Amino acid sequence: MRWNKYSLIDYIPFGFVQDHFFNKNQLHITTKGNILNTLKLPVDVFLVKILDENIRFKQEKVIQYKKHYNIFYTGFSKEFLDTYKFQMIPLKIFKIIFQKRSQVLCYETMEPLPEGIIGSWLCINKEIMNQIDDLYFLHIKEKLVKDKNLNDIGFVKDYMETGAHGILVIELTLPKYLHKEIFVPFVDEYCKLIYSNNKEIHYLEIEHWEYFLDT
Repeated sequence: MRWNKYSLIDYIPFGFVQDHFFNKNQLHITTKGNILNTLKLPVDVFLVKILDENIRFKQEKVIQYKKHYNIFYTGFSKEFLDTYKFQMIPLKIFKIIFQKRSQVLCYETMEPLPEGIIGSWLCINKEIMNQIDDLYFLHIKEKLVKDKNLNDIGFVKDYMETGAHGILVIELTLPKYLHKEIFVPFVDEYCKLIYSNNKEIHYLEIEHWEYFLDT
C-alpha cells in the first residue's frame, strides 16, 4: 500500500478504538452503521492516531460546551491534514468477532502498534463504503431535514459517536436560527428516515427538534 498523509482524503472513519488487546492483535471498537456485517475480508485500513492534545472525540460534555474540535464520521479535509498532527498505521483486518454493541477486529500489521492507540480511528477507503448496501452515515450526509409537519428545518451536517448512541449534527436553515447547529440523538425516538421510490434516503424527519436548541 503506497500512501502519504493526503491518502486519507479518500478514506472515511468507521470505527472508534475502545481497547487494544496487543497480545492477541485485536482491537475492540464501536462503530455506527452496518458496514462490518457485509465487509469482504481481508481488507486494508488505516489506524489514525491523533497526536494533538486539543482534539477530543466522544464525551457528551464536549457536545454541550463545544470545547474541542471533534473528528466526525465525514472524513478528512486537506485543511485538517495540514493543521493537525497524527500518525497513520496501515492494518489488514482478517477477522471480525461480533458482539452486542461493539466488535473485535483481528488484524495483521508489518510493525507493532504504538502505545496509546485507544481513542484512535479506523478508516476505510470510500470506494469500499460505496459498494456496501447497508446504512452508514455517508449515506445521509447533507440530506434534508424536516419537522413532523414536513417543513424544511435544515440539513445533516455531521455525525459523532458518544458510545451509547450516535449524534446527528443538524445545521438549521430557518431564518430565526440560520446556521445554528443542534445535536440530535440518532435513535428512532427522534429521527425517522424517509425513503424515495428508488429506495434511497430522501430526507430525515425529526420530532421535537426545538428541544435541542440549547445544546
